[in-house]
Amino acid sequence: MIEVFNDRRVCDKCDKVFLMATETTEAIEGDFNPYINEEMVEGVYCFDCIEEMKTRAGEDFEYWVDEKGKTDTELSLSSDGFVKLTEKLEDLFESFGLAREKSEDEFAFIREVLIDSFNKQANEEVSK
Repeated sequence: MIEVFNDRRVCDKCDKVFLMATETTEAIEGDFNPYINEEMVEGVYCFDCIEEMKTRAGEDFEYWVDEKGKTDTELSLSSDGFVKLTEKLEDLFESFGLAREKSEDEFAFIREVLIDSFNKQANEEVSK
């Protein structure tokens, strides 16, 4: 006798109810702890959200994982993106004859404003 599973789950990102397990694998509509860009994202997600996360996460943005292993559901500037932004901002300061070292507070403030803006825009693109 074949046991049939009708395991319904709720996506941690979009709250969509989806079928997790059935008698066959063709009907499964989501996954536990998917791997996105070679990193495990904790939680239960529908395939639409998994695909969206794979598309948006990349070199410049990623889903951060906290100390407890919980993955954020919003994109944030990655370490590579942070370095890229810092280098571009340093180039901008230099192009105006300014030195970062002489205006470190202003430099850090501008960088934080840009990071907030970039994160917001990246997440707005994901939610479209």
